[in-house]
Amino acid sequence: MEAIFGKIWSHGNEYQGIGRDIALAIPMGFAALVLIVYPSESHPSERLKYAAVISLLVLIGGLVLAKRRLIVVGCIAAIVGFKGLIAVAQGVWQGLIIAGVAIVVAVFCLRSSPTD
Repeated sequence: MEAIFGKIWSHGNEYQGIGRDIALAIPMGFAALVLIVYPSESHPSERLKYAAVISLLVLIGGLVLAKRRLIVVGCIAAIVGFKGLIAVAQGVWQGLIIAGVAIVVAVFCLRSSPTD
C-alpha cells in the first residue's frame, strides 16, 4: 500500500502522523459545515441541534488527537472553502465570503506549520 501511495503523493519525507491527521480532518471538515449552518437557522430542528452538538465534539476530539493541529485546521478550512465555492456556483453569494475566509485561514495554517 505504501508503494502505491508513494507513487501518487508521498515522497518519504512526510511526518509519521500524516495519515491520522488527514483521517481526522475529513470528518472535522463536515462537522465544521454543520456548525456553520446551525446559526443561520431561525428555528433549528432537534435533529440539527443534536448534529451540532456531535459536530462540536468531533471538532474538539479531532483537535485533541491531531499531531499537527495547524495542518488539520488548514485541511478543514480547505473543505469549508470548497463547499463555499459550490454555494457560489449555485448562486448563493454568501458562499464567496465563506470561501474567502477559508482560503485565508488555509494559507495561513499551511505557511505557519513546521516543515520537519
